[in-house]
Amino acid sequence: MLSRRFYLHTLLAAALMALVLWRARFWDLPDVFRQLDWPVALAALATNVPVVALWAARSYLVLRKLGHRLPLGSLLLLSTLGNVAGTLTPAGAGDLLRVNPLKEKHEVTTTTALSAVLYERIYVPALLILAIGVAAAIELLSGPLWMTLVLL
Repeated sequence: MLSRRFYLHTLLAAALMALVLWRARFWDLPDVFRQLDWPVALAALATNVPVVALWAARSYLVLRKLGHRLPLGSLLLLSTLGNVAGTLTPAGAGDLLRVNPLKEKHEVTTTTALSAVLYERIYVPALLILAIGVAAAIELLSGPLWMTLVLL
């Protein structure tokens, strides 16, 4: 028999989905699809395939370093779930959804799973900030000396 908690979660999920569909004006979808430039849309969609593969590879490497070898197929699904949920929630909190499946399905301890997810969540922005800093330094140093001195 299903618990009250299950029904509550189902009701909450349905309410949230209804809110998202309403805010997205889903009734306008037929017009949007008629006006869509399909080759461009498919090309944009195809650019996400390597991104998702890289998410899974990153998770694989992090978890392997922590002593767990998980199948890439499962990590593809978990990484996609975490990153999509992370973009929809404040501060990427949705990425934490990966902890429970890692713990229950793959027998990764809660501490290890949480450490891996938080490491990945912090690593990416830190790497982006570093890359921006390097690019800015290269741009500043390649310009005229007077411009570099004025900007500093």
